Amino acid sequence: MNKLDAISPSVTLSTLSPEPANWLIVLVPGIEADLTTATQRIWELANAGSRRIRFIGLYENTAQELILRRQLANMSAMVNNTGIYTETETIPGNDCVEVVRARSQVGDLIVCFAEQRVGPLKRSLSSILQSSLDIPIYILSSTYLENDVHLSWWAPIFAWAGFIAILAGFFLVQVRLHHLVEGWSRSAFVLTSVCLELWMIWVWNKLFS
Repeated sequence: MNKLDAISPSVTLSTLSPEPANWLIVLVPGIEADLTTATQRIWELANAGSRRIRFIGLYENTAQELILRRQLANMSAMVNNTGIYTETETIPGNDCVEVVRARSQVGDLIVCFAEQRVGPLKRSLSSILQSSLDIPIYILSSTYLENDVHLSWWAPIFAWAGFIAILAGFFLVQVRLHHLVEGWSRSAFVLTSVCLELWMIWVWNKLFS
């Protein structure tokens, strides 16, 4: 069952009276969706404890950037009409953790969507933020993001196929080295291949995080 909104367990925050925050930093998804209800909830949070909102959107291509600019402009206009100060920012890339870390300070409150997912693997943004940052997070949950047109079912399959290919490829190389090379050279080559294998796995994982 979906609730209207939910809070990170690490946050002591009531639905109507959030902890004072210098900024509400709202991470807006770059998708075509009606965020009117979400904006109303964000306004309630700002009106109850803060007078400033920073809407931030990350994009990976031009089409997504255009969608984000429209969304941010609409959300900002709706809130500005109520007398609350807002700022908007669109940023290339998908590293939400670093974006939040660079722009937040003590007293800020991060707002994101439970259904919001990032990267080719479509990992939950709220889970990534909770595990990576020691910052209060307010999680909005509803049906506005169910029609995420960027959700690709093939992405996890492609990622796992890459991991398997890397492991299998290096396994065959290491078996070959075991038969072709002898003595200390064998150990040196195998160790080098293992280091290269770990590096390639790390790089591949970064592409899908």
